[in-house]
Amino acid sequence: MNQNIGCLGSILRIFGILPKEVSPQMRQASEIKLPYRLRDDFLSSAELSFYKVLMLVLENESVTVFTKVSLGDLFFVNIRDYKERTKYWNKINRKHVDFLICDRDTLKPIVAIELDDSTHARENRQLRDEFVNQIFTAAKLPLIHIKVSQSYIISTLQEELKKYLNQADESKKVSKVNESVPVCPKCQIEMVVRKTRRGMNKGQKFYGCVNYPRCKQTEPFL
Repeated sequence: MNQNIGCLGSILRIFGILPKEVSPQMRQASEIKLPYRLRDDFLSSAELSFYKVLMLVLENESVTVFTKVSLGDLFFVNIRDYKERTKYWNKINRKHVDFLICDRDTLKPIVAIELDDSTHARENRQLRDEFVNQIFTAAKLPLIHIKVSQSYIISTLQEELKKYLNQADESKKVSKVNESVPVCPKCQIEMVVRKTRRGMNKGQKFYGCVNYPRCKQTEPFL
C-alpha cells in the first residue's frame, strides 16, 4: 500500500475502489492483544446444580430457562423525565436475577428465581433483595426465593412452580380467544361477547355485533 500506485490508482482510490492506507495508529491498535479470557465459572457450582434440577422439574413443560438475566434487559423505567429515568435505570442496570422461566414459544417471562446462599444473610444483601422484590412487584412479574441446598425435592419444586405455569397457560388461552374474535360479516368490525338473557340457553355466551339491535349478526362462542 505504501508503493507508488500511479495516477490511475489515485483515481480509483478516490472512488473507493482501492482500500485506503491504514494509519500507523490503526495498525498498532490491531496488533494489540486484548486482555479478555473465557470464564470457567459462568455459573457457580451451586447455580449449576440447581439449574440441572430445574431442567428436570420443567422437562415436560413448554418453557425455557435463562440464567443471570440483567434487570436492565428485563424491565424498563416508565418515566418521561430524562434525569429521573436515568436515576432509576442506574439502580437496575447492574443487577441480575439468577433464573428466568419463559414461555417457549413467545419467550414471555413467567416467573423468576433467586437462589439464596449464605451471602443473602448479610444486611447489605438483604437491602438489595428487598429492593429487587419491589421491582418485580411493581412490574407484576413473580419472583420466588429458593435457598441453596445440597439436594432438592423435585415434587416440591414442581408444586411451587406449577401455579405460575398454570397462570401463564390461562393467560395464553385468553390471548388466543382474543386473537380469534370474529368480524361481523355485515359491519366488518370485531364482535363482542354477549350472554343469552332468557330461554333454554340463558347465560350461554355468543359473539354479537356491537351495532345491535341495528345489526343482529351473531357467531358461536368457542
